Amino acid sequence: MKWRKITSQLYATSDSSSTESTFLREEQPNILTTCLHQNIQTLQKIFNHNPYLIMNRHRLLDREIVLVHFQGLSDRTEIRDYILHLSMPNMSNTSQSSTSLFQLLKQLIDPIAGGTSSSCIKEIVNTILSGNTVFLLENYDQSYIVSTGASIERSISEPPSQNVLRGPRDGFTESLQTNTILIFQRIKNPSLCIKQKKIGTITNTNIGIVYIQDIVNEGILKKLMHRINNIKLEGILESAYIEPYLLDDGYSPFPTIYHTERPDIVAAALLKGRIAIIVDKTPFVLIVPSLFQHFLQSNEDEYQSVYFSSFLRILRYSSFWSSILLPSLFIAITCFHQEIIPTPLLMNLAAQRSGVPFPPIIEMLLMEITFEVFREAALRLPRTVANSISIVGALVIGEAAVQAGIVSSATIIIVACTAITNFTFPLYTLSLSTRLIRFGFLLCASIFGLYGVILGIIILLLHLCGVSSFGLEYFSPSSTQKKEFFRTPYSAQNRASLLEKCRSYFKNRRRI
Repeated sequence: MKWRKITSQLYATSDSSSTESTFLREEQPNILTTCLHQNIQTLQKIFNHNPYLIMNRHRLLDREIVLVHFQGLSDRTEIRDYILHLSMPNMSNTSQSSTSLFQLLKQLIDPIAGGTSSSCIKEIVNTILSGNTVFLLENYDQSYIVSTGASIERSISEPPSQNVLRGPRDGFTESLQTNTILIFQRIKNPSLCIKQKKIGTITNTNIGIVYIQDIVNEGILKKLMHRINNIKLEGILESAYIEPYLLDDGYSPFPTIYHTERPDIVAAALLKGRIAIIVDKTPFVLIVPSLFQHFLQSNEDEYQSVYFSSFLRILRYSSFWSSILLPSLFIAITCFHQEIIPTPLLMNLAAQRSGVPFPPIIEMLLMEITFEVFREAALRLPRTVANSISIVGALVIGEAAVQAGIVSSATIIIVACTAITNFTFPLYTLSLSTRLIRFGFLLCASIFGLYGVILGIIILLLHLCGVSSFGLEYFSPSSTQKKEFFRTPYSAQNRASLLEKCRSYFKNRRRI
């Protein structure tokens, strides 16, 4: 609370275009003074005499120079190099004025790393918190800032959330600069643009908006920038913090923003005119706009055979509806429409349920909730223990429940098949939506039977047709979505673009 109180006095939102820090203490100056001691005292008060705020004192031309940096955020090796250069200047032909002192400092530092000058205390504070080093000079109201930020990040590795059998093995890290470089390595084109902003009145988190200038939709880009500029948050620790501010409709259970750890997915999206949002200190990059079909496509589809990729996409669409409808159809048929079931199978199901004390809907809900508990427990436990809990535990408890007469074997099979269909989705966020919607369909089926299931399907389709992502229809059966449903060969795509150019050429000739 003390840090929040001090920071709220130090920082405030200046305008809607960016979240900047503003110095608010009236008793302290907003700019540097010519008194070095007063400048040092001002910074120490702002940082509450933090022991990690390091101030190294040196002398140059018989005048005092103070190097200010934050321990742990700055590269100590670079700072040592600067100190070494300060201790070895040739001062025989240099006057003692403060102006020449500042010029000499620039001559010593610029060959190593170019710097900038600033007198704004707000900018100096942000610079120190970014890991840079600030030079304060005696009798001079300007500071000299050099970049000494320490690179603390993990190495590039394969992302665990989206594994592939064929494709690149590198993934994003928690560094904004590294993630940007991974994208630029794949798209070596000057049209690839990135706009950087700071969001968060306390955290001052850097974000990057990446797009291809010649391909991006200008209307969507302006809408995205407007929504980002309207974000008012104290802190951003993950890209999920800004997702609610980018949604067209925040009440839909379906995801309308794609997030990924794979640079090849982001590069492919940029080539299709979409926009990527990189947030510093998180490996998950957001992609907008994102429609329903994007969540059922895998980047590995582009690396496989056209026929096999199209087959897998059809399989995922079928799995989507199966994951929602299987339990509700089982309840509706076994409770309301037994005439649909063949007689031998009906007798077998009746024999299985002869000793079960619960009605089918309670039985199905009990197993669904139990499986959700197993899934959540497997996510929170260590990997070596989670595998045994999720697989062996489910088999043992399921078999014990059948033998004890609590549930029937058919219910176990339906729940297991439903769970397996959820695992076919390339991105787990869609499975979260289907897991919630499944309970609504179970309720409709337990009350109205197949009519309730049909009613639920109609409501679901109406909802999907009403959802949008940055003005684009989420579930519209447009021609572009038909192309995404069946993947076409790259050679055919090139021929299609050539035919389109020829058609537009002859159309323009007719107008002339």
